[in-house]
Amino acid sequence: GNAALLPHITPLLDDASPQVRAMAVWASSQLKKPEEMLALAAESMPQEKDENVRNEWQNAIREE
Repeated sequence: GNAALLPHITPLLDDASPQVRAMAVWASSQLKKPEEMLALAAESMPQEKDENVRNEWQNAIREE
């Protein structure tokens, strides 16, 4: 629950590794407000090609 970690997590949403991106989505969902996650998902999901990362996005916004 430490939002001070967000500056370290946010750049990982664009990492080359799909596993890193998926875990960055999950970590972000644990720290960001629901409306922030929805906005971030709207920005990031359209260009995401990896199915597992897309699923993590879906789970993150579904929880909200």
